[in-house]
Amino acid sequence: MLKPAVVVFLVFSLAAAGAQTAPTASTSRVETTVSLGISSQLTASRVQYSQTVGTTTQALDPSAAILGTIRQSFHPWLGYTANFGYTRTTEVNTGALGYNASPYFAIPSDVYETSLAYHLQDHITPRLTGFADVGAGALTFLPVHRGADAANFVPHQNYFLVPSVTLRPTFVTAAGIDYHFNRRLALRAEYRGLIYKYSDFGGTVGRSLTVTSQPTVSLVYQFGRKP
Repeated sequence: MLKPAVVVFLVFSLAAAGAQTAPTASTSRVETTVSLGISSQLTASRVQYSQTVGTTTQALDPSAAILGTIRQSFHPWLGYTANFGYTRTTEVNTGALGYNASPYFAIPSDVYETSLAYHLQDHITPRLTGFADVGAGALTFLPVHRGADAANFVPHQNYFLVPSVTLRPTFVTAAGIDYHFNRRLALRAEYRGLIYKYSDFGGTVGRSLTVTSQPTVSLVYQFGRKP
């Protein structure tokens, strides 16, 4: 039979070993951030040529954008980012657009982004956190003038080109850095890239593959920031 002193020693030894191997609250804490930022929408123009219609060009006018983000990090290599963006811009199409069509057709639209991305991050220093995202989502092009209202804004020779709402799948990438003022507030600077096809607004125009660059600055509020 074991002596009481031996039993007590074994109990304390097992408890100490368990304390060393069990994860602490600080290592298992989930980090959550919400942010609101402003960015520039800068989209690459696309020029195409065919023997049947000649040269056509698609472009989006540069514009300011708003980006809201919810982010959770469960581990430096495991997390997600949900993005919600908005901008108002004009898609300009030049070239042959159809029989008796004007070679110029501009469509002002509200553009909404919803996307979800895989997130990785690294606390470089107590004040700096680097990160990268890769994911997918959708861009919704909502023409400012559509339906019966569009007839008052579409040029006479383009009366049959009435734009409709268009949904575009998009590939999303991002990389940037957070500067932490304290455990709650941070400033984020990042580059975002969206790859998708131009909206064709219900088949009225073409849909060339393009890239939108979005340099973004955001104010971040944090939950669960590790000390």
